[in-house]
Amino acid sequence: MLKRAATSARPSIQQLLQRRESTLKRGEEAQYGAHVMRRSSKLGFMLAFGVAAMSGACLEPLPALPADQTLGVCGDGTLDPGEACDDGNTSNQDGCTSACKQASCGDGYLNQELDSTGAPLEACDDGNAYDLDACTRRCQQARCGDGIVRLDTIAGDDGFEACDDGNTVDGDGCSSACLSEGCGNGSLDPGEACDDGNRYDDDSCTSLCV
Repeated sequence: MLKRAATSARPSIQQLLQRRESTLKRGEEAQYGAHVMRRSSKLGFMLAFGVAAMSGACLEPLPALPADQTLGVCGDGTLDPGEACDDGNTSNQDGCTSACKQASCGDGYLNQELDSTGAPLEACDDGNAYDLDACTRRCQQARCGDGIVRLDTIAGDDGFEACDDGNTVDGDGCSSACLSEGCGNGSLDPGEACDDGNRYDDDSCTSLCV
């Protein structure tokens, strides 16, 4: 009995393996394509969101100020809001300070503008309104005879004053050097034959300075 003739030859084992490899490769390519599509969609969304955010209201440029509303600067010579003065410079030695405030005695700046007599308005300015130191509250140098007793010095210091009666006349209780006159002060005042700085009678100068 003859065997039935085969209608088609059976594929060899090598062919089956090639077919399987081809099928797997097509499946992997399909999966990779889907993955790329998903990443592309996500990237497109992020780009679109970024563009929208960059053009959002919080990043809009500030409107420009009109030409007549530009911000002023102290020292430009124009009196702007918040300025008491503006003389066009930043010097602290005239009537308007570098902060555009009116100069005044006690502000710590030496105002060198001249008064009606041609003298500087301030001879000193130590930044306070204290009257009993080297610079008075009128910004003039303290001196013996101005009627103000300095309290920032002690005996022996330059400028020390034990008294100040407003003049520089000797013999009135306060000498021309602003030292107290009287027997026992250690200074030979008018009418004294001696003055040893004490009021004892048992030494070479009596308690009456004779």
